[in-house]
Amino acid sequence: MALPLLVTPEFRTKIPSTGQEIEYRPFLVKEEKVLYMALESNDEKDITSAVKKILKACIISEVDINQLASFDVEYLFLQLRSKSVNEFMTFMLGHENEEECDSKTEISIDIDSIKIECKDDDKIVKIDDKLGFKMKYPTIDIGLKFKEESDLQKSLGMIYECIEFVFDEDDVYEDFTEKEMEEFIEKLSSTQLQKLIGFFENMPKLQKKVSYKCEKCGKKEEYTFEGLNDFFT
Repeated sequence: MALPLLVTPEFRTKIPSTGQEIEYRPFLVKEEKVLYMALESNDEKDITSAVKKILKACIISEVDINQLASFDVEYLFLQLRSKSVNEFMTFMLGHENEEECDSKTEISIDIDSIKIECKDDDKIVKIDDKLGFKMKYPTIDIGLKFKEESDLQKSLGMIYECIEFVFDEDDVYEDFTEKEMEEFIEKLSSTQLQKLIGFFENMPKLQKKVSYKCEKCGKKEEYTFEGLNDFFT
C-alpha cells in the first residue's frame, strides 16, 4: 500500500525592503538537513548558501533571492524558521563580566515580534545641496564579498556595488562605467564620503534588543541580537 500524501501548509509574509507579499511553506526534513550540515561546518559562506537554497525551495511566489537585500534574506529565513520549528527561540545569556557572576539566564524571543521598517527615502543620500545618490541595499553576497577587506576598502567596494544613479539639480546620471564611478568617488571630500558610508551604517537591520534580570545576582542586563548568525549562535 502506498504511503499517504502529506499536506504542507502555506503562509504569507512581506519582503521588508519592497513590501511585496509572498507565499511560502515550512522547510521539510530534507531542507533542515542542509541547514544543519552548514551550521556544523561553522563557515559563513556555507551557512549563507544553505539559507539561500532553503528560501528558494520554500518560497512559492516568484522571487529572485539573489537580488534581495541582506536583511530581507535574514528576515524571511527567521519567518520560515518560525513556521517550521517554533515561533519562539530560547537563549542562555550571561554577564559581560563573568568574573562577578557566571550565572546564565534563559530568555525567549517571539520571532513574530521582530520587525524591519523600510522607507524609500532611506535610499537617497544627499551629499550637498545639489548632488545626491540613489542607493540600493546590499545583497547578502555583496556583504560576504567585502567581509575580509579593510574598513575603507569594504566601504568603497560596497558603495560601488550599490549606487543606482547620481543626480543633481539638472539631470540624472545612470550611464557610467565602474572606472568612471571610482574616479568620481575619489574626488569626493572626506565629509561627503562619510555620508555615503552612513547609508550602510544606518540601513535597516535584523535586530532585537532584550532586557533580562539575572536570577542569581539580580543584576539587570541588556543584549542586542543582530543578524542571522546572532540568532543561531
